[in-house]
Amino acid sequence: MQDRYAEEKVVERAVEITLELARPQVNPYKWLYHNPSGVQTMQWFAHWTQRYTGHRLYKAIMRIAKITGYELVPASLFYRHTAPWAARRVKIYGRSFIFLRRDEMTPGLARRYDAFCRDLQAALREYRDELEDDEDVSPNVCV
Repeated sequence: MQDRYAEEKVVERAVEITLELARPQVNPYKWLYHNPSGVQTMQWFAHWTQRYTGHRLYKAIMRIAKITGYELVPASLFYRHTAPWAARRVKIYGRSFIFLRRDEMTPGLARRYDAFCRDLQAALREYRDELEDDEDVSPNVCV
C-alpha cells in the first residue's frame, strides 16, 4: 500500500511539473506588438516570455521524440539516479526529461509513465474545458 501511494505521489509531481510547460501559451511578442503600452513591468513580460519559450521547447522535443521513436520521460519518475541515460537528458528551465524507448523501461517505470501520460492528458483536457467555459478569454488562447 505504501509503495502504491509513493508511486501516485511521484506521478502527481511529474504531472504538476510538466503541466506548466505543456499548457498552450499566448505569444507575448504578438501581444506586445498590438499593445505596446500594456507592459506594466519588464520582469512580468520576461516571465511571460520565458513560459512561452518553455512551451515551444517542450513542443519541439515532443516532436523530436515522436520522430526518433523515443518516449519523453520526466526525470522525476525515476526512483534512482539517471546516470546511464545522461547523454539523452534534456533540461527545459530546470525540468529534466530523458529520451527512452519503451523496451528500455523497467516494468515499474513503464507503469508510472503510463499513469503520467493519462494524468497529463486529463489535466490538459480539463484546462482546455476551462478555457472554453471562460467567456473573457481571447480566441487565440485556445489550442
